[in-house]
Amino acid sequence: MLNSCLKKDFKALTREGKNYILLIAPIVFAIFSILLLVAINAIISNVDTSSLDEDMQLIYNLFEANYSMSLTFFSQFIVTYYTIILIVIVRNSCSREIKKNQWVLPMNAGISPRDLFVSKLISNLIWIIGSIFVASIINMLFTLTFCKPNGFSIGMVFYNYLTNILFIGMITVILICIDYMTKKGFIGAIIVAIICFLLPDILSYIAITSSTTLLNYTPLSWYMYYGMPEFPKTIELVFQYLIWGAVVIILPVLAVLKNKIKNLLIEEINNYSNISVLNS
Repeated sequence: MLNSCLKKDFKALTREGKNYILLIAPIVFAIFSILLLVAINAIISNVDTSSLDEDMQLIYNLFEANYSMSLTFFSQFIVTYYTIILIVIVRNSCSREIKKNQWVLPMNAGISPRDLFVSKLISNLIWIIGSIFVASIINMLFTLTFCKPNGFSIGMVFYNYLTNILFIGMITVILICIDYMTKKGFIGAIIVAIICFLLPDILSYIAITSSTTLLNYTPLSWYMYYGMPEFPKTIELVFQYLIWGAVVIILPVLAVLKNKIKNLLIEEINNYSNISVLNS
């Protein structure tokens, strides 16, 4: 059943033009971030650094073609602007089809809402993450070939690409699960907008140690700290991945369970109504 649903959903993804925006946008961002870095370096290459004061030299060095700057440009486009695209396009993936009665025939054929939901989730994740993976390869080839390390390890390069993929995957899961549970796409859009654009600022004000805030212990640090120069501390990593795992595993389970519980309640109410009618 699930295989049939996946085939249906992948065909649906290829039929709608807006889904190609999800596919092409990360690649466009990867190319644009490369061109932006090349343009900036073409401008600053003609600058006589010996005549610059200390602050201006720092700014000059900041925009050199190095691993950190290349990853910063790329990650900023992916986790900021691509998130906005996700909110607009993915927010009503399930509810739109439900309102158009596109789930009626499959359910009458014996396919459960759970399979339809899981298929929608998996197909969108593959479609979106696959595109980000290709965009990351493009940016990585440029970064490792033409940029200077400047103390930035290759391990951190791969880690930055990984966090981009994990973060976008988490946002996709939240949007689709909330949409499935509420049948209202705007609720998921509002929740994701708060998570991405408001919550990080709040968490950054809650100090945990002298050098860290609560933000450091959440996956939202992947969203805020573009081009991370070093691995987070072990305790930070543990909490980051625990929270990430809780979202991408527990939220889909809750979505399925909520639908089951709702159906059971409806069935119980109908049974009670039938018994009442018979007794009367």
